Amino acid sequence: MKNLFIPWTKLSGDAFWNHIAIKYNQPTYRPYHNMEHIVQMYRYASRLGIEYDIDLDVAILIHDMIYDEKGNNEIRSNYEFMKMIKNMVGKTMADIPESVMMPFGIIHPDRIIDHVSKTIDHRPIRGNDNRIILLDLFGFGDDKNVRKSNFDNVYKELSGIYKDVEKEELLKNMRTNLIRICTGIVEYTVMNEDDPHHKEWVKIQNGMADQIADIEKIVFVDSPRSKEE
Repeated sequence: MKNLFIPWTKLSGDAFWNHIAIKYNQPTYRPYHNMEHIVQMYRYASRLGIEYDIDLDVAILIHDMIYDEKGNNEIRSNYEFMKMIKNMVGKTMADIPESVMMPFGIIHPDRIIDHVSKTIDHRPIRGNDNRIILLDLFGFGDDKNVRKSNFDNVYKELSGIYKDVEKEELLKNMRTNLIRICTGIVEYTVMNEDDPHHKEWVKIQNGMADQIADIEKIVFVDSPRSKEE
């Protein structure tokens, strides 16, 4: 039965949804990349008026189902999805059909895999379907409290996964990653003011810039340069 408290998606309560939801508890310590993040993306899809798309719906659900210290999580999530489809249709990986009839509708595995692959580097590109990137990152373009909560949960999650990494080193790595993603979004917004979600992209880049500044206050507060200034 569909969970009426989750907007936009048509999958909630389905057996497929329930199977994937279990994956988000492996490993169990996932303060950020969990089902709440997925539900948050559906809420943003509704809030931003994203037109319903069954393949995007599935892609949102599966894109982080694998998340651990081994890395290549998006690629491995895609591979897990492909295995599920293979088992359903009785095909080899190379023979997965262009479309598959599911209880909730007809899906296109290649399109779903393409959506998920875009969350590897989170770089919007003109002419591409960037919706999943927008939804995946909008938690950092939301209000300050939501942004900080999301960041804190990402930090807790990474601290749990990489227990041997010092706090300062972990924050520096997070800063580097945020700068990389933010730079790509800035390059996109400068050249694509006609994007219907340009305002939301700008919110994301500004939220990330604020978060980068917050990290720098922690990491570089005692640096020689900060003392000179």
